[in-house]
Amino acid sequence: VSYACAVFMFFYFVLEEFQQEKFVAIFRGLGVFLLLPLLAVQCLAVAIRVSAYGLTAQRWYSLLFMIFSFVFVVVALVKKGRYRTVLFPLLAFLLVLASLSPFDGQQMAFRSQSGRIHQILHRYQVQTTEDFETALKDMNNQELEILEGAFDYLYFNQERTDPQISMLFPVYEDFFKEVTVERGIRETAVVKKFYYNVYSDFDNLSELELDISQYKTMHWYNYSFNTES
Repeated sequence: VSYACAVFMFFYFVLEEFQQEKFVAIFRGLGVFLLLPLLAVQCLAVAIRVSAYGLTAQRWYSLLFMIFSFVFVVVALVKKGRYRTVLFPLLAFLLVLASLSPFDGQQMAFRSQSGRIHQILHRYQVQTTEDFETALKDMNNQELEILEGAFDYLYFNQERTDPQISMLFPVYEDFFKEVTVERGIRETAVVKKFYYNVYSDFDNLSELELDISQYKTMHWYNYSFNTES
C-alpha cells in the first residue's frame, strides 16, 4: 500500500501540467478515491501488528507515511488540490521527526518494546533477577510470547536498554534458550515453536512424519543456507 501511495503521488505531481487532459484528470481524481480503502486496510493491519508485537522502526516509519498519505488524500480532494503546497513542508517535518528527533524510528521502537516488558514486570512486581525467575514460572503463554518477542528485538542493542531490563538478559537467555533434539529438530524451550532442519533429511521430506500437535508454530529451516520459511 505504501508503494502504491508513493507511486501515485509521484505521478500526481508529475502530470500536474497535463491535468487538462481527460485521461490525466480521471487518473488524478479516481486514484485519490481508490487510495482511501487501501489506506484504511493498511491502518488496520498496522494497528493489529503493533497491538500484538509492539512498535518497530519499520512500523513507525510506515505509520508516519500513512499520516502523510491521509493528509495528501484530504488535500487532493479539497478544491482539487489547491492547497497541495502544504504537503512539502509536512513531508520535511516528518522526515526530520523520523530521523533527527527523539521520535526517530529506533528510539520509538525501543520505548515500545521496553514498555511491553515493563508492563509485565510491573504486573508481577519484578525488582530483581530472582523475582523475574519466579515470575516466569507463573506467566501464561501470551505473556511469555510478549517477553520473547520484546527481548529478541532488544537483544542486540542491550547497551541502549535501561538497567532494569539489562540485568534480566542472562535470565532471558537461560529461560528462552533453544534445545537441540534428534534428527536436526530443535524447539524453543518455553514458547512452543518447532524448527526442522530441511537439509538434514531433504530426500525423505515428502514422507516425513512429525508430531507437532503440541506446538504453536512450525518453521522449516535450512541450516546450510541459513534461510527460514
